[in-house]
Amino acid sequence: MERFANRLTGKWNNLSDLQKYVITGFMGASGVTLLQYAAGFLQSILFGRVLGADGYGILANALHWLVFLGMPVGAVFRNLLVRRWPLASDREKELLSGWTLKLGFGLSLIVAVGFIAISELFPIFKDESVAHGVRLAMLGFVFYALLQAISALFTAEKKPAVAILFTRAWLTVTLFIVGATYFFITKVRDPYHYVYFSIAVNMLGVIVGLWWIKWRRPNLIRISNMLQAHLFMERKSTILRFVAITFLANSGFTLPPIILGLLSSATELGVFHMALRFIGPVVVSNILMLNVLMPVVSELYHNKEYDRLLRILYKILIVVTGISLLTGIIAAVVLYFILPELKDPAYRKSFYVFLLLVGAAILNVASGNTSMLLNIAHKEKYVLIVQGISLCVQIIVAFLTIPVYGAIGAAVAFLMGPPLAKWINYWIVRRKLGLNISLFDALLWYLSKKTLYDK
Repeated sequence: MERFANRLTGKWNNLSDLQKYVITGFMGASGVTLLQYAAGFLQSILFGRVLGADGYGILANALHWLVFLGMPVGAVFRNLLVRRWPLASDREKELLSGWTLKLGFGLSLIVAVGFIAISELFPIFKDESVAHGVRLAMLGFVFYALLQAISALFTAEKKPAVAILFTRAWLTVTLFIVGATYFFITKVRDPYHYVYFSIAVNMLGVIVGLWWIKWRRPNLIRISNMLQAHLFMERKSTILRFVAITFLANSGFTLPPIILGLLSSATELGVFHMALRFIGPVVVSNILMLNVLMPVVSELYHNKEYDRLLRILYKILIVVTGISLLTGIIAAVVLYFILPELKDPAYRKSFYVFLLLVGAAILNVASGNTSMLLNIAHKEKYVLIVQGISLCVQIIVAFLTIPVYGAIGAAVAFLMGPPLAKWINYWIVRRKLGLNISLFDALLWYLSKKTLYDK
Protein backbone atom coordinates (compact mmCIF):
# COMPACT_ATOMS: atom_id res chain seq x y z
CA MET A 1 0.00 0.00 0.00
CA GLU A 2 2.81 2.39 0.88
CA ARG A 3 4.53 1.70 -2.46
CA PHE A 4 1.26 2.31 -4.31
CA ALA A 5 0.75 5.63 -2.47
CA ASN A 6 4.29 6.73 -3.29
CA ARG A 7 3.77 5.93 -6.98
CA LEU A 8 0.59 7.99 -7.08
CA THR A 9 2.25 10.88 -5.27
CA GLY A 10 5.22 10.77 -7.65
CA LYS A 11 2.97 10.88 -10.71
CA TRP A 12 0.97 13.76 -9.27
CA ASN A 13 4.12 15.77 -8.52
CA ASN A 14 5.25 15.32 -12.13
CA LEU A 15 2.07 16.84 -13.53
CA SER A 16 1.99 20.46 -14.68
CA ASP A 17 -0.15 23.04 -12.89
CA LEU A 18 -2.55 23.01 -15.84
CA GLN A 19 -2.97 19.23 -15.69
CA LYS A 20 -3.52 19.37 -11.94
CA TYR A 21 -6.16 22.07 -12.35
CA VAL A 22 -8.05 20.15 -15.05
CA ILE A 23 -8.03 16.91 -13.03
CA THR A 24 -9.06 18.46 -9.73
CA GLY A 25 -11.52 20.77 -11.49
CA PHE A 26 -13.30 17.88 -13.18
CA MET A 27 -13.33 15.81 -9.99
CA GLY A 28 -14.79 18.61 -7.87
CA ALA A 29 -17.25 19.80 -10.51
CA SER A 30 -18.32 16.21 -11.22
CA GLY A 31 -19.06 15.59 -7.55
CA VAL A 32 -21.27 18.67 -7.26
CA THR A 33 -23.02 18.00 -10.56
CA LEU A 34 -23.72 14.35 -9.77
CA LEU A 35 -25.19 15.44 -6.44
CA GLN A 36 -27.40 17.90 -8.29
CA TYR A 37 -28.68 15.33 -10.78
CA ALA A 38 -29.21 12.71 -8.10
CA ALA A 39 -31.38 15.17 -6.20
CA GLY A 40 -33.11 16.19 -9.44
CA PHE A 41 -33.84 12.56 -10.28
CA LEU A 42 -35.42 11.92 -6.88
CA GLN A 43 -37.25 15.24 -7.07
CA SER A 44 -38.79 14.32 -10.44
CA ILE A 45 -39.92 10.92 -9.20
CA LEU A 46 -41.45 12.33 -6.00
CA PHE A 47 -43.08 15.47 -7.43
CA GLY A 48 -44.07 13.72 -10.67
CA ARG A 49 -45.95 11.03 -8.79
CA VAL A 50 -47.38 13.21 -6.03
CA LEU A 51 -48.57 16.08 -8.24
CA GLY A 52 -49.44 14.14 -11.40
CA ALA A 53 -48.60 15.39 -14.88
CA ASP A 54 -50.71 18.55 -14.44
CA GLY A 55 -49.25 19.68 -11.12
CA TYR A 56 -45.73 18.64 -12.03
CA GLY A 57 -46.02 20.63 -15.26
CA ILE A 58 -46.97 23.78 -13.31
CA LEU A 59 -44.06 23.41 -10.87
CA ALA A 60 -41.47 22.42 -13.49
CA ASN A 61 -42.43 25.24 -15.82
CA ALA A 62 -42.19 27.80 -13.03
CA LEU A 63 -38.66 26.59 -12.27
CA HIS A 64 -37.87 26.52 -15.98
CA TRP A 65 -38.67 30.22 -16.30
CA LEU A 66 -36.15 30.92 -13.53
CA VAL A 67 -33.48 29.21 -15.62
CA PHE A 68 -34.71 30.73 -18.90
CA LEU A 69 -34.32 34.29 -17.60
CA GLY A 70 -31.66 33.78 -14.93
CA MET A 71 -28.96 31.85 -16.78
CA PRO A 72 -28.28 34.61 -19.37
CA VAL A 73 -27.48 37.07 -16.57
CA GLY A 74 -24.75 34.81 -15.25
CA ALA A 75 -23.51 33.89 -18.73
CA VAL A 76 -22.98 37.55 -19.67
CA PHE A 77 -20.70 38.10 -16.70
CA ARG A 78 -18.99 34.74 -17.12
CA ASN A 79 -17.95 35.60 -20.68
CA LEU A 80 -16.76 39.11 -19.78
CA LEU A 81 -14.98 38.01 -16.61
CA VAL A 82 -13.16 35.03 -18.09
CA ARG A 83 -11.98 37.05 -21.08
CA ARG A 84 -10.48 39.81 -18.90
CA TRP A 85 -9.67 38.12 -15.59
CA PRO A 86 -6.20 36.75 -16.60
CA LEU A 87 -5.05 40.31 -17.43
CA ALA A 88 -6.25 41.93 -14.19
CA SER A 89 -4.50 42.99 -11.01
CA ASP A 90 -5.94 42.19 -7.58
CA ARG A 91 -7.23 45.76 -7.25
CA GLU A 92 -9.05 45.55 -10.57
CA LYS A 93 -10.57 42.20 -9.61
CA GLU A 94 -11.99 43.78 -6.46
CA LEU A 95 -13.59 46.58 -8.45
CA LEU A 96 -14.95 44.23 -11.08
CA SER A 97 -16.51 41.94 -8.49
CA GLY A 98 -18.58 44.72 -6.98
CA TRP A 99 -19.59 45.90 -10.45
CA THR A 100 -20.71 42.38 -11.38
CA LEU A 101 -22.93 41.88 -8.35
CA LYS A 102 -24.59 45.29 -8.41
CA LEU A 103 -25.22 45.25 -12.16
CA GLY A 104 -26.51 41.68 -11.92
CA PHE A 105 -29.02 42.75 -9.29
CA GLY A 106 -30.16 45.72 -11.38
CA LEU A 107 -30.62 43.70 -14.58
CA SER A 108 -32.54 40.93 -12.85
CA LEU A 109 -34.85 43.39 -11.10
CA ILE A 110 -35.70 45.11 -14.39
CA VAL A 111 -36.37 41.77 -16.10
CA ALA A 112 -38.59 40.47 -13.27
CA VAL A 113 -40.71 43.63 -13.02
CA GLY A 114 -41.03 43.87 -16.81
CA PHE A 115 -42.10 40.26 -17.19
CA ILE A 116 -44.70 40.44 -14.41
CA ALA A 117 -46.14 43.59 -15.99
CA ILE A 118 -46.38 41.93 -19.42
CA SER A 119 -47.98 38.76 -18.07
CA GLU A 120 -50.54 40.80 -16.14
CA LEU A 121 -51.48 43.03 -19.09
CA PHE A 122 -51.54 40.40 -21.82
CA PRO A 123 -52.90 36.80 -21.68
CA ILE A 124 -49.77 35.19 -23.14
CA PHE A 125 -50.43 31.78 -21.52
CA LYS A 126 -53.11 29.42 -22.76
CA ASP A 127 -53.36 27.71 -19.36
CA GLU A 128 -53.99 30.15 -16.47
CA SER A 129 -52.70 27.69 -13.87
CA VAL A 130 -49.34 27.65 -15.67
CA ALA A 131 -49.36 31.46 -15.89
CA HIS A 132 -49.95 31.82 -12.14
CA GLY A 133 -47.04 29.50 -11.35
CA VAL A 134 -44.70 31.51 -13.57
CA ARG A 135 -45.77 34.84 -12.02
CA LEU A 136 -45.00 33.44 -8.58
CA ALA A 137 -41.59 32.23 -9.77
CA MET A 138 -40.65 35.77 -10.82
CA LEU A 139 -40.57 36.75 -7.14
CA GLY A 140 -37.54 34.49 -6.76
CA PHE A 141 -35.98 35.34 -10.10
CA VAL A 142 -33.96 38.31 -8.80
CA PHE A 143 -32.23 36.08 -6.25
CA TYR A 144 -31.67 33.30 -8.78
CA ALA A 145 -30.02 35.76 -11.19
CA LEU A 146 -27.77 36.97 -8.38
CA LEU A 147 -26.68 33.38 -7.85
CA GLN A 148 -25.61 33.35 -11.50
CA ALA A 149 -23.47 36.47 -10.99
CA ILE A 150 -21.85 34.89 -7.94
CA SER A 151 -21.21 31.75 -9.99
CA ALA A 152 -19.50 33.81 -12.70
CA LEU A 153 -17.01 35.16 -10.15
CA PHE A 154 -16.08 31.66 -9.02
CA THR A 155 -15.68 30.50 -12.65
CA ALA A 156 -13.23 33.32 -13.32
CA GLU A 157 -11.34 32.41 -10.15
CA LYS A 158 -10.97 28.80 -11.41
CA LYS A 159 -13.33 27.28 -8.85
CA PRO A 160 -15.63 25.28 -11.17
CA ALA A 161 -17.20 23.13 -8.44
CA VAL A 162 -18.32 26.17 -6.48
CA ALA A 163 -19.49 27.87 -9.70
CA ILE A 164 -21.73 24.91 -10.56
CA LEU A 165 -23.02 24.82 -6.99
CA PHE A 166 -24.41 28.34 -7.36
CA THR A 167 -26.03 27.83 -10.77
CA ARG A 168 -28.54 25.00 -10.43
CA ALA A 169 -27.19 22.60 -7.82
CA TRP A 170 -28.20 24.72 -4.85
CA LEU A 171 -31.78 25.12 -6.06
CA THR A 172 -32.20 21.45 -7.06
CA VAL A 173 -30.73 19.85 -3.94
CA THR A 174 -32.24 22.21 -1.38
CA LEU A 175 -35.67 22.31 -3.00
CA PHE A 176 -35.82 18.51 -3.00
CA ILE A 177 -34.92 18.29 0.69
CA VAL A 178 -37.36 21.03 1.72
CA GLY A 179 -40.13 19.83 -0.63
CA ALA A 180 -39.84 16.17 0.39
CA THR A 181 -39.86 17.08 4.09
CA TYR A 182 -42.88 19.34 3.62
CA PHE A 183 -44.86 16.70 1.72
CA PHE A 184 -44.22 13.85 4.14
CA ILE A 185 -45.27 16.06 7.07
CA THR A 186 -48.33 17.76 5.53
CA LYS A 187 -49.28 15.56 2.51
CA VAL A 188 -50.13 18.80 0.63
CA ARG A 189 -50.23 18.31 -3.15
CA ASP A 190 -50.54 21.95 -4.22
CA PRO A 191 -47.74 22.76 -6.76
CA TYR A 192 -47.79 26.46 -5.84
CA HIS A 193 -46.55 25.64 -2.32
CA TYR A 194 -43.38 24.18 -3.83
CA VAL A 195 -42.92 27.29 -6.00
CA TYR A 196 -42.91 29.34 -2.77
CA PHE A 197 -40.20 27.06 -1.42
CA SER A 198 -38.08 27.67 -4.55
CA ILE A 199 -38.26 31.43 -3.84
CA ALA A 200 -37.09 30.92 -0.25
CA VAL A 201 -34.28 28.61 -1.39
CA ASN A 202 -32.96 31.22 -3.84
CA MET A 203 -33.01 33.94 -1.18
CA LEU A 204 -31.05 31.71 1.17
CA GLY A 205 -28.61 30.85 -1.63
CA VAL A 206 -27.75 34.51 -2.20
CA ILE A 207 -27.05 35.02 1.50
CA VAL A 208 -24.79 31.95 1.61
CA GLY A 209 -23.03 32.92 -1.65
CA LEU A 210 -22.20 36.47 -0.51
CA TRP A 211 -20.97 35.18 2.85
CA TRP A 212 -18.80 32.61 1.07
CA ILE A 213 -17.19 35.24 -1.14
CA LYS A 214 -16.46 37.54 1.80
CA TRP A 215 -15.07 34.63 3.82
CA ARG A 216 -12.81 33.35 1.02
CA ARG A 217 -11.69 36.74 -0.24
CA PRO A 218 -12.48 39.52 2.26
CA ASN A 219 -11.42 42.26 -0.19
CA LEU A 220 -12.96 40.77 -3.31
CA ILE A 221 -16.23 42.71 -3.13
CA ARG A 222 -15.74 46.46 -3.34
CA ILE A 223 -19.09 48.17 -3.80
CA SER A 224 -17.77 51.73 -4.05
CA ASN A 225 -16.01 53.09 -7.16
CA MET A 226 -17.01 50.00 -9.11
CA LEU A 227 -16.95 51.62 -12.51
CA GLN A 228 -13.29 52.65 -12.27
CA ALA A 229 -12.04 49.28 -13.56
CA HIS A 230 -11.34 50.62 -17.06
CA LEU A 231 -9.69 47.38 -18.10
CA PHE A 232 -13.05 45.63 -17.89
CA MET A 233 -15.35 48.35 -19.09
CA GLU A 234 -15.74 47.06 -22.60
CA ARG A 235 -17.40 49.20 -25.21
CA LYS A 236 -21.16 49.31 -24.87
CA SER A 237 -21.56 47.56 -28.22
CA THR A 238 -19.48 44.62 -26.98
CA ILE A 239 -21.45 44.33 -23.75
CA LEU A 240 -24.74 44.48 -25.66
CA ARG A 241 -23.51 41.76 -28.03
CA PHE A 242 -22.67 39.51 -25.09
CA VAL A 243 -26.09 40.15 -23.58
CA ALA A 244 -27.76 39.21 -26.86
CA ILE A 245 -25.50 36.16 -27.39
CA THR A 246 -26.09 34.70 -23.95
CA PHE A 247 -29.83 35.29 -24.13
CA LEU A 248 -30.10 33.69 -27.58
CA ALA A 249 -27.87 30.75 -26.63
CA ASN A 250 -29.88 30.08 -23.48
CA SER A 251 -33.12 30.46 -25.46
CA GLY A 252 -32.03 27.66 -27.78
CA PHE A 253 -32.19 25.24 -24.84
CA THR A 254 -35.10 26.74 -22.94
CA LEU A 255 -37.44 28.15 -25.59
CA PRO A 256 -39.14 24.89 -26.72
CA PRO A 257 -40.70 24.21 -23.28
CA ILE A 258 -41.47 27.92 -22.95
CA ILE A 259 -43.46 27.85 -26.22
CA LEU A 260 -44.99 24.55 -25.12
CA GLY A 261 -46.26 26.29 -21.99
CA LEU A 262 -47.73 29.10 -24.07
CA LEU A 263 -49.44 26.90 -26.67
CA SER A 264 -50.29 23.72 -24.78
CA SER A 265 -51.47 22.39 -21.42
CA ALA A 266 -49.92 21.67 -18.04
CA THR A 267 -50.12 17.94 -18.83
CA GLU A 268 -47.89 18.28 -21.91
CA LEU A 269 -45.49 20.37 -19.84
CA GLY A 270 -45.30 17.62 -17.25
CA VAL A 271 -44.56 15.04 -19.97
CA PHE A 272 -41.80 17.16 -21.48
CA HIS A 273 -40.16 18.16 -18.20
CA MET A 274 -40.04 14.56 -17.01
CA ALA A 275 -37.97 13.70 -20.11
CA LEU A 276 -35.94 16.90 -19.72
CA ARG A 277 -34.98 15.96 -16.18
CA PHE A 278 -33.58 12.63 -17.35
CA ILE A 279 -31.56 14.30 -20.12
CA GLY A 280 -29.49 16.04 -17.45
CA PRO A 281 -26.85 13.30 -17.00
CA VAL A 282 -26.28 13.26 -20.79
CA VAL A 283 -25.26 16.92 -20.92
CA VAL A 284 -23.52 17.04 -17.56
CA SER A 285 -20.06 16.31 -19.00
CA ASN A 286 -20.43 19.16 -21.49
CA ILE A 287 -21.39 21.51 -18.65
CA LEU A 288 -18.30 20.39 -16.76
CA MET A 289 -16.11 20.99 -19.81
CA LEU A 290 -17.42 24.54 -20.13
CA ASN A 291 -16.96 25.48 -16.47
CA VAL A 292 -13.58 23.81 -16.02
CA LEU A 293 -11.93 24.58 -19.36
CA MET A 294 -13.17 28.09 -20.07
CA PRO A 295 -10.44 29.90 -18.04
CA VAL A 296 -7.80 27.50 -19.41
CA VAL A 297 -8.86 28.00 -23.03
CA SER A 298 -8.75 31.76 -22.54
CA GLU A 299 -5.19 31.66 -21.20
CA LEU A 300 -3.87 29.26 -23.85
CA TYR A 301 -5.50 31.14 -26.73
CA HIS A 302 -4.21 34.52 -25.62
CA ASN A 303 -0.74 33.03 -25.13
CA LYS A 304 -0.98 31.57 -28.69
CA GLU A 305 -0.36 28.00 -27.47
CA TYR A 306 -2.66 26.58 -30.15
CA ASP A 307 -1.19 23.07 -30.33
CA ARG A 308 -1.53 22.61 -26.61
CA LEU A 309 -5.05 24.02 -26.73
CA LEU A 310 -6.12 21.54 -29.41
CA ARG A 311 -4.62 18.55 -27.58
CA ILE A 312 -6.53 19.41 -24.42
CA LEU A 313 -9.80 19.98 -26.26
CA TYR A 314 -9.45 16.75 -28.26
CA LYS A 315 -8.81 14.59 -25.23
CA ILE A 316 -11.62 16.12 -23.22
CA LEU A 317 -14.07 15.98 -26.14
CA ILE A 318 -13.53 12.25 -26.70
CA VAL A 319 -14.06 11.53 -23.00
CA VAL A 320 -17.09 13.83 -22.78
CA THR A 321 -18.82 12.25 -25.79
CA GLY A 322 -18.20 8.76 -24.44
CA ILE A 323 -19.66 9.70 -21.07
CA SER A 324 -22.68 11.30 -22.77
CA LEU A 325 -23.41 8.17 -24.79
CA LEU A 326 -23.06 5.89 -21.78
CA THR A 327 -25.22 8.04 -19.52
CA GLY A 328 -27.80 8.37 -22.31
CA ILE A 329 -28.18 4.59 -22.52
CA ILE A 330 -28.42 4.22 -18.74
CA ALA A 331 -30.94 7.08 -18.44
CA ALA A 332 -33.09 5.57 -21.22
CA VAL A 333 -33.27 2.21 -19.45
CA VAL A 334 -34.08 3.82 -16.08
CA LEU A 335 -36.74 6.08 -17.59
CA TYR A 336 -38.38 3.18 -19.44
CA PHE A 337 -38.92 1.20 -16.24
CA ILE A 338 -39.80 4.15 -14.01
CA LEU A 339 -42.55 5.77 -16.11
CA PRO A 340 -45.20 3.10 -15.29
CA GLU A 341 -44.52 3.65 -11.58
CA LEU A 342 -45.60 7.31 -11.86
CA LYS A 343 -49.22 6.08 -12.29
CA ASP A 344 -50.26 8.86 -14.72
CA PRO A 345 -50.65 7.38 -18.27
CA ALA A 346 -49.69 10.74 -19.80
CA TYR A 347 -46.06 10.14 -18.83
CA ARG A 348 -45.70 7.31 -21.39
CA LYS A 349 -44.96 9.86 -24.10
CA SER A 350 -41.95 11.07 -22.08
CA PHE A 351 -39.79 8.20 -23.36
CA TYR A 352 -40.08 9.27 -27.02
CA VAL A 353 -39.46 12.88 -26.06
CA PHE A 354 -36.34 11.73 -24.22
CA LEU A 355 -34.93 9.92 -27.27
CA LEU A 356 -35.24 13.07 -29.39
CA LEU A 357 -33.56 15.15 -26.68
CA VAL A 358 -30.68 12.66 -26.46
CA GLY A 359 -30.09 12.95 -30.19
CA ALA A 360 -29.93 16.74 -29.90
CA ALA A 361 -27.58 16.58 -26.91
CA ILE A 362 -25.10 14.22 -28.63
CA LEU A 363 -25.01 16.36 -31.78
CA ASN A 364 -24.45 19.43 -29.64
CA VAL A 365 -21.57 17.89 -27.68
CA ALA A 366 -19.88 16.49 -30.80
CA SER A 367 -19.49 19.95 -32.32
CA GLY A 368 -17.07 21.07 -29.61
CA ASN A 369 -17.33 24.31 -27.62
CA THR A 370 -17.08 26.51 -30.70
CA SER A 371 -19.10 29.40 -29.28
CA MET A 372 -16.82 29.62 -26.26
CA LEU A 373 -13.73 29.83 -28.46
CA LEU A 374 -15.22 32.51 -30.73
CA ASN A 375 -16.19 34.64 -27.71
CA ILE A 376 -12.70 34.36 -26.24
CA ALA A 377 -11.16 35.23 -29.63
CA HIS A 378 -13.21 38.47 -29.84
CA LYS A 379 -15.32 37.04 -32.69
CA GLU A 380 -18.59 37.27 -30.80
CA LYS A 381 -20.37 39.03 -33.67
CA TYR A 382 -20.35 35.75 -35.62
CA VAL A 383 -21.82 33.90 -32.65
CA LEU A 384 -24.58 36.51 -32.42
CA ILE A 385 -25.55 36.12 -36.08
CA VAL A 386 -25.53 32.32 -35.92
CA GLN A 387 -27.56 32.23 -32.69
CA GLY A 388 -30.13 34.52 -34.28
CA ILE A 389 -30.45 32.31 -37.38
CA SER A 390 -30.79 29.06 -35.43
CA LEU A 391 -33.29 30.59 -33.02
CA CYS A 392 -35.49 31.77 -35.90
CA VAL A 393 -35.44 28.23 -37.34
CA GLN A 394 -36.26 26.78 -33.94
CA ILE A 395 -39.19 29.13 -33.34
CA ILE A 396 -40.68 28.34 -36.75
CA VAL A 397 -40.39 24.59 -36.11
CA ALA A 398 -41.86 24.98 -32.62
CA PHE A 399 -44.95 26.87 -33.79
CA LEU A 400 -45.50 24.35 -36.58
CA THR A 401 -45.09 21.18 -34.48
CA ILE A 402 -46.18 21.98 -30.89
CA PRO A 403 -49.88 22.69 -31.62
CA VAL A 404 -50.10 19.30 -33.37
CA TYR A 405 -47.73 17.04 -31.43
CA GLY A 406 -47.40 18.77 -28.04
CA ALA A 407 -44.35 17.64 -26.05
CA ILE A 408 -42.93 15.69 -29.00
CA GLY A 409 -43.14 18.84 -31.12
CA ALA A 410 -41.14 20.71 -28.47
CA ALA A 411 -38.48 17.99 -28.60
CA VAL A 412 -38.26 18.31 -32.41
CA ALA A 413 -37.79 22.07 -32.02
CA PHE A 414 -35.05 21.39 -29.46
CA LEU A 415 -33.33 19.13 -32.00
CA MET A 416 -33.33 21.94 -34.59
CA GLY A 417 -31.87 24.61 -32.28
CA PRO A 418 -28.53 24.36 -30.42
CA PRO A 419 -27.00 21.64 -32.66
CA LEU A 420 -27.58 23.79 -35.77
CA ALA A 421 -25.91 26.81 -34.16
CA LYS A 422 -22.95 24.80 -32.87
CA TRP A 423 -22.17 23.22 -36.26
CA ILE A 424 -22.37 26.54 -38.09
CA ASN A 425 -19.99 27.96 -35.48
CA TYR A 426 -17.69 24.99 -36.08
CA TRP A 427 -17.42 25.98 -39.73
CA ILE A 428 -16.69 29.62 -38.74
CA VAL A 429 -13.95 28.53 -36.31
CA ARG A 430 -12.30 26.55 -39.13
CA ARG A 431 -12.43 29.51 -41.52
CA LYS A 432 -11.60 32.38 -39.17
CA LEU A 433 -9.34 30.79 -36.53
CA GLY A 434 -7.93 27.83 -38.47
CA LEU A 435 -8.82 25.40 -35.68
CA ASN A 436 -10.74 22.12 -36.08
CA ILE A 437 -12.28 21.10 -32.77
CA SER A 438 -15.20 18.75 -33.44
CA LEU A 439 -15.47 15.15 -32.28
CA PHE A 440 -14.56 13.91 -35.77
CA ASP A 441 -11.35 15.98 -35.71
CA ALA A 442 -10.58 14.63 -32.26
CA LEU A 443 -11.04 11.03 -33.43
CA LEU A 444 -8.83 11.60 -36.50
CA TRP A 445 -6.16 13.09 -34.24
CA TYR A 446 -6.41 10.14 -31.86
CA LEU A 447 -6.24 7.57 -34.69
CA SER A 448 -3.26 9.27 -36.34
CA LYS A 449 -1.48 9.45 -33.01
CA LYS A 450 -2.24 5.77 -32.38
CA THR A 451 -0.95 4.80 -35.83
CA LEU A 452 2.30 6.69 -35.38
CA TYR A 453 2.74 5.15 -31.94
CA ASP A 454 2.21 1.62 -33.30
CA LYS A 455 4.83 2.20 -35.97
